[in-house]
Amino acid sequence: MPGVLKVGRTERQPETRSKELHTTGVPQPFKLEYFVFVDDCQAAEQQIHSVLEGKGLRTSSNREFFNACLHEVIQAIELITNSTSDPVPNFSLRQDLASLVASLLIPLGKEPLDRDDAEKLAERLAQVARKGYPFGMLKCAEIFEFNSPSSYLFKCYWKEYLALSRAEATHYPLASGGKALRHAVGKESAEYIARCNARGWLQEEDFTFISEFLISGDQFQYGGYIQQIRRYKLPPSVMRRTENL
Repeated sequence: MPGVLKVGRTERQPETRSKELHTTGVPQPFKLEYFVFVDDCQAAEQQIHSVLEGKGLRTSSNREFFNACLHEVIQAIELITNSTSDPVPNFSLRQDLASLVASLLIPLGKEPLDRDDAEKLAERLAQVARKGYPFGMLKCAEIFEFNSPSSYLFKCYWKEYLALSRAEATHYPLASGGKALRHAVGKESAEYIARCNARGWLQEEDFTFISEFLISGDQFQYGGYIQQIRRYKLPPSVMRRTENL
């Protein structure tokens, strides 16, 4: 079927599965174009389908056929199956990564989540986020703020969220959205202080971290921080401490 590709999984040899699909319902045998071994083929298939469907390539919602070129499908497969532990973020993949995050079962609101389940979900989200989608890292932090509270894990993921957001901001020139993104990084730095304070998690080391983070940035990030921190109704002692960073 020219222009249509089947993207599926099997726990056996791909060639064997391909031959099984040659039934009376199809005019010609399927041609095996590409395959890759993964640890969890069911999860990988679901995520790859989500990326392709997010591009509007799926022929039908209950079929694993896609109106796509081979290169496009292989890109989606490599996006999901790339197991590099320290990937270089590619912020041009935002749309694909957003589709992938949307396919994960992220709890709504403050729904309780078992710690093991929370850690597994957060790690899957983090793997996606590190490829170039800071919002995924924010969701990791929020899991450990609302669904399975942990000050340590919340802070770890929020700090990584800030670092990834800064990398995205500096990826763009100031005149092409970079200034607004840098400003937003400062605002999210203030949000970190506010959320830690609201939870009773705020410690001296948090002021030190934010201070060092802002100093290593630029005036736009610091400006965003000052603008945002003044909007919160924080205790006078916290306000004095934050404005003296």
